[in-house]
This record gives sequence, C-alpha cells and structure tokens, in this order.
Amino acid sequence: MTGSMGLLLVDMQEDFFARGMTPERDDVIAGASELLERFRAAGAPVAHIHTICAPDGSDAMPHWLPDKMLCVRDTPGVLAPEALRPHEGEFVAVKQHYDGFVDPGLEPWLRAQGVETVVVCGVYTQTCVRAAVLGAYQRGFAVIMATDALGTDDVDFANMNLAWLGARAATLLDNTEILASVR
Repeated sequence: MTGSMGLLLVDMQEDFFARGMTPERDDVIAGASELLERFRAAGAPVAHIHTICAPDGSDAMPHWLPDKMLCVRDTPGVLAPEALRPHEGEFVAVKQHYDGFVDPGLEPWLRAQGVETVVVCGVYTQTCVRAAVLGAYQRGFAVIMATDALGTDDVDFANMNLAWLGARAATLLDNTEILASVR
C-alpha cells in the first residue's frame, strides 16, 4: 500500500440504506464501522461524502424528480446511521450528483492530511462509490475499495463495476487486509 491512508465513506446515509441492498444494511454498516473505528483510533484522516439536496429538488439529479427525492436537507434521511456519523475534525464533502470530488474542499483536505491512498467504502457500489473511486484515481491517489463495506441495490451491475475498477483503478481488499495496514 502506498503512503498515508485516509478513509472515505460514500453516501452512508439513511435514505440510501432505507431502499434495501446487498449485503444487508447492518452488514454494510458493521463493515464500515470496523474500518472507521480503526482509522479514528489510529488518528488517520476520515472524510465523508454526503448527498444533500434542496427541498424543492432544484439541485437534485433529474431522474429523481419529481417523486424519488432522496437525502433532502434537514430531513432524517440525510443523516448517517449513528455508528457512521462524522466526528469533529473529519471532512464532510457535499454533493448532489454522483462524484464527491465536485466538492472543492475534498481533494485539498486529503492532500493537507498527507493522504496518498484512499480507502473507499459506501453505497452504492455501481454509482457513487464508482464515481468516488474514479475521482480519487484521476487525481493521483492510490485507491483501495473495502469490499466488506460496500452495498448495492443491483448486484450484477455492482459486480461488473468491481471487476472493471479492480482491473484499472483500485485494489480490492477485505477489512482484514486493510486493517493490517492501519496503525
């Protein structure tokens, strides 16, 4: 693994978990919590990417409109599950579409923390996680996808994306392999 590692949690928010996924919600949260606890204990950088949309949908993805609004500002669905909520000092990138690197503060924050390798976990593997992986890769970060902390609502499409990303832009590792490198 390359240099200093940081953890990036993508769309770990109640509205996304409420839709059902594979693996089950509790399994994804447990996998992400295990990583989050270790990174925090080691004093390693942690960043969260959250989708937050205006109540009127003016900045939401067009395919969500008019009846599929998710992650509306100031609603319970925008929150992370209790175990995955951001702590003080952790960066929270805000987006409305797929790629969390559109938040102009994310890359500079990671670089200021000395991050060279980004460990990515979150939901959904085939959409926003994929976008975060490619966003990090395009910016020169080494990328690890935490396979024990990924969730999807489309298993076949997620598996195709894992295969594609694993062959080009990311290393696929389970939590045991990742945690062995976090000190």
